Amino acid sequence: MNHQIRLNRTLLAWTASLAAVTLGGCAHIGKKPTNILTQARVVVAQADRDGTRAYAAYDLNKAHLHLKKATEEMNNGHYRKARYLAAEAKVEAELAIAKTQTQKTKAAEKQIKKSLNTPAIHN
Repeated sequence: MNHQIRLNRTLLAWTASLAAVTLGGCAHIGKKPTNILTQARVVVAQADRDGTRAYAAYDLNKAHLHLKKATEEMNNGHYRKARYLAAEAKVEAELAIAKTQTQKTKAAEKQIKKSLNTPAIHN
């Protein structure tokens, strides 16, 4: 239950961040979205390194897809759409990381509980 509450709070924070990035980005529609693209690339690469494919493949795949589309849109001069897609990619990668950390924590907790319930062997 505690993990679910933390995950819900994290998701809410990321949604708020995405809204802020999206709304804040509207003021710079004519400017190339290089900063958010760079941020998205860094977070997606981190998600790849953190092994999220095993726990949150769907979210990671969406992040890669949106990052690719964001790059294409920027190259075509569609900066507003590129900014939005890059922000989506970043949030999806962060979500994949959070889900992975949650699952790894649950697995570690399960292993600890199992080891605590296993009687010690005395020689």
